[in-house]
Amino acid sequence: MPHSDEETRQRSAAPSENEDGGGAAARGPTRREREHEAHRELILRVAESVFASRGYPGATIAEIARRAEFSVGSIYNFFPGKRELGEAVMMRICRERVESIRAQALPLASDPPAGLDALLRLWTHHHAEHGAFVRMGIEYQRSIGKSEPPETFRRLFAEYIEIREAFFAAGAPSGWYRELPPSELGRVFEGVCHEYLFEWSRATPRRPESELLDRLRAVVPVVLRR
Repeated sequence: MPHSDEETRQRSAAPSENEDGGGAAARGPTRREREHEAHRELILRVAESVFASRGYPGATIAEIARRAEFSVGSIYNFFPGKRELGEAVMMRICRERVESIRAQALPLASDPPAGLDALLRLWTHHHAEHGAFVRMGIEYQRSIGKSEPPETFRRLFAEYIEIREAFFAAGAPSGWYRELPPSELGRVFEGVCHEYLFEWSRATPRRPESELLDRLRAVVPVVLRR
């Protein structure tokens, strides 16, 4: 059943299992906070799917609420409107990309063959999973005459560029990569990957993610290796 506005307000107001009023030292998230975050995450996942399939103009809060099994009013308890919800989805995607590279690829970066393979797996999965929404966002920005993304997105993109550069800098001392600055290695990596992504994403019927990854594994190391 859809979550009602009253249920959402009650969950927000109800005391949690960790609230003892005793001024205890800071603990982990309370039950109320965990529930709130779980509901927010569900709304973001559903919203990404709706935006990707309908486009920004065609997506509605009503459809997002229906698919997420929330009332429309409950969605507005989390996000002021459709624009803020769309931006929150994009920020979630950007943060996920940076955090996954930091956790799974950067620790392997000093071993270029292993590190590059991890980075390719993350890059491929990220774009296969979120590419439709990202393309929708870019196309919508252009349709309304806005070529510049919001400042928050620019900061997150800059963070991605920094961690990508740090990845290639960590592998440079091995002598495995071409003699290019880490920033240039990152640009070459991104350019080659996007070239193949463009072709893969427009194929009908849709090809499996593994096919894109196999092609990148065959080409990217050849381009980047000394």
